[in-house]
Amino acid sequence: MSEAFEAAVRCVRDKIEHILAEVSSALPGCKQLVFIEEPGMASLMDIGYPLAPDAAIDLVSGSLAAIEPYAVAGLHVCGLGDVASQLATGPAVLSLPVHEILGASAGYLAKFMERGGLIAWGAVSTNGPISTSAERPWRALCGLWCDLVRRGIDPVMLRQQSLITPDCGLASHTPSVATRVFHIAAEIG
Repeated sequence: MSEAFEAAVRCVRDKIEHILAEVSSALPGCKQLVFIEEPGMASLMDIGYPLAPDAAIDLVSGSLAAIEPYAVAGLHVCGLGDVASQLATGPAVLSLPVHEILGASAGYLAKFMERGGLIAWGAVSTNGPISTSAERPWRALCGLWCDLVRRGIDPVMLRQQSLITPDCGLASHTPSVATRVFHIAAEIG
């Protein structure tokens, strides 16, 4: 592994410790959920990825491990990627965009949830046109969940161990759009 990747892990760990301390200071006694966003994992299995999958998984796992003593550690990957590799990093919460292709990963997701893992379902799109109602994202989530149940995931566990979120970040949107996205996510939830 290159020196640059090792330096990046040290930087991420330092930043995590700083953020955790600041939030703990502002909100003492509140349990925190901290996500590592690693968009590169979406292409982890592509030919030409700059690291072997095991090395990349270890790097992300190290970042998640820095969170675990202080907060619940989550992993967010913008886009679709190899679910097994994402789970191999060891998150307590896995953020996934709602997409029909995830039905093929039902076995991995079931085992993750059986061990107590939570899934943050990115049900509300933040790319392209933003929904004006919960109807379309709700139908997509229901379709995916029905497929996952058909493939063996316990429906009660699925409901109890799920969070509903935007599918990706909102930094490029206005506050009014971000508010609308969160209202839709809350309605679906």
